[in-house]
Amino acid sequence: MKEWLKEHKKASIIVGSIIVVVILGIIGFLIYDQAVVYKNCTIEAGVEYSVADFLKQPDENASISERSDNIDITVPGKYTVYVKKGIFEHKISLTIQDTIPPEYSVNPRISGYGTEIEAKEFVTDLVDATDVTFTYETAPDFTKLDDQTVVIIGTDMGGNKVSKETTLTI
Repeated sequence: MKEWLKEHKKASIIVGSIIVVVILGIIGFLIYDQAVVYKNCTIEAGVEYSVADFLKQPDENASISERSDNIDITVPGKYTVYVKKGIFEHKISLTIQDTIPPEYSVNPRISGYGTEIEAKEFVTDLVDATDVTFTYETAPDFTKLDDQTVVIIGTDMGGNKVSKETTLTI
């Protein structure tokens, strides 16, 4: 083995040097990558974002790559974003969350005997960044000739719930 090393000393040094340079290059890139972008970002549903939100330092030439997921800011979830900065693309995990409950008003309604109406028909002035579904807390009796108090529950895609009370007249 010693004889082989003596005969191939230059080759061993070159191969060893290449290995060291490659390892240092990988370590350097990992350090560079961590210094350039935030790896995990979270935004509220409905809030617009830009490439600047992912960068640790401003860079007018940075852009969001076409490789990024198709992101709908009105749908909570996890998305992958690739930010192109210089010759590199940096992978980022973007979480869109919905923590803000829906805002809406309810108005009294009149319905004919036996004619059912959906909970959403009581709702006006809805404001929320995500889709909202409306349900009755307890389904009204559409065959009861009288005023009934109904509670309408609005639930958005983030699971935020708001209850509003109104009147149904049959």
